[in-house]
Amino acid sequence: MLHHTRESSSEELEARSPSSGYVPTTGSVLSAGPSGGQRRAWQFVVAMSVRGTEPGQAEATLRESEELFRAIFLQAAVGIAQANVEGEWLLMNDRFCVILGYTRAELRGKTSLDLTHPDDWEASLEGRRRLLTGEISSHSMEKRYVKNGGGTVWAKRFLSLVRDRNNRPQYFITVIEDITDKILAERALRDSEERLRLALSAGLGVWDCDLRDRTVVLSPQYRGAFGHPPLTHAEWLGLVHPDDRERVRAVAREGLERTRAWEAEFRVVWPDGTMRWLLSKATVLVDHDGRPTHMTGVSFDITERKRAEAALRESEERFRNMADTAPVLICTSGPDKLATFFNKGWLDFTGRSMEQELGYGWIEGVHPDDREDCLASYSASFDARRNCHIEYLLRRADGEYRSVVCSGVPRFASDGVFAGYIASCVDITDVKCAQQEALARQKLESMGVLARGIAHDFNNLLGGILASAELALTDSAPVADELQRIAAATLHGGEIVHQLMIYSGSESSTSEPVDISA
Repeated sequence: MLHHTRESSSEELEARSPSSGYVPTTGSVLSAGPSGGQRRAWQFVVAMSVRGTEPGQAEATLRESEELFRAIFLQAAVGIAQANVEGEWLLMNDRFCVILGYTRAELRGKTSLDLTHPDDWEASLEGRRRLLTGEISSHSMEKRYVKNGGGTVWAKRFLSLVRDRNNRPQYFITVIEDITDKILAERALRDSEERLRLALSAGLGVWDCDLRDRTVVLSPQYRGAFGHPPLTHAEWLGLVHPDDRERVRAVAREGLERTRAWEAEFRVVWPDGTMRWLLSKATVLVDHDGRPTHMTGVSFDITERKRAEAALRESEERFRNMADTAPVLICTSGPDKLATFFNKGWLDFTGRSMEQELGYGWIEGVHPDDREDCLASYSASFDARRNCHIEYLLRRADGEYRSVVCSGVPRFASDGVFAGYIASCVDITDVKCAQQEALARQKLESMGVLARGIAHDFNNLLGGILASAELALTDSAPVADELQRIAAATLHGGEIVHQLMIYSGSESSTSEPVDISA
């Protein structure tokens, strides 16, 4: 046990021997560096080795020991530092500075707590407190230091307290070892083990087949997940569904003889009669002569995935059947505006293949005069995520352009993400022709009504003119009056003709004066 005493300018170091008690060593102070703190550090180490020597020899021994331990201190593979009881750094070796990323000058004036990660303050202070109260003689812990620049370094810290002969605390000696790589490796291992545990708990079974005697060893998780005991290779292969057995055997043989690895999805029938889907992956291990010795692999129960895939295929098949039998042209597109599907009705109408129509291939069937407007409306609806309604001419398989009206609505996934559009198109050429024919019939009917009215009016006018003319031919009638009535009737007939010409659009309703004296 070391004790340090100091009186004025001289120092005394005593080493306690189990047989002789304290052995004082006195003399001039040997300097190990520019500070008295450094001087004391060296002398505490060397004092025990000079018991019973002559004064001159003791001084030489001290100097040699001082140089030796000074070199050990400065070049040690661990960080060593001295701090006063307040925690301020006094002396530190090169490795200590390298671990923390500070120079000696930067460390002086800082305390141990200044460099300790906040999450480790409490444990660090508790260790110091127990040393100061004498509960323990040394303290060790794994802690984090804040490096110069803000990084973090993990270190194993050993802390001891040096006391004088009166048991009063003098200073702390700190030894740190950089264990950052060890901590990161342990953390990575824990993460890996946790991932493995989760994988195993999710139905992942590990197995090993000894290729020399064909015995199979199964992990506990395998037995727990799949419910059968260890099997021989033949027994395990017997569990594979008969329709998949030869394929699995061929894949395993290929991996054994050439690729040294294999992967397959297949069905198994467990001893309780249930059928499951497995995904198995295996690696072949060889001895030093290259001969296969083991086949080690994992098996994962993918039954639920297969059921989901089957349900999805069934749903897609139902949609395809519905779309193909629908009396309209149906197409879908993804969120990138590229067409992804056309039903049978569309393909039969255009006479083109699915591959030709996908993407923007469908636009080739749109009439050149309508392409620009059609694409503009299509893109604008996409960008706004709104319903679209577009009418354009689409080329039929026989080369005739037909009028179609396309109505599209945006599609969204279950999580609300935009998934594209689905649209239905209807050939409205016949409807438009029927509408035009109906309009023409309406015009003809209107003209018939108009003609009957005109005929009736003209018949009345002509009757009046005839009566006036006959009356004018008699000797008793005043000719001037009858001619006046004939002129008025003629003007009225001209007005009827004028209104008829306006109705037909061949004459303006604006009247202009005409000079008839010319």
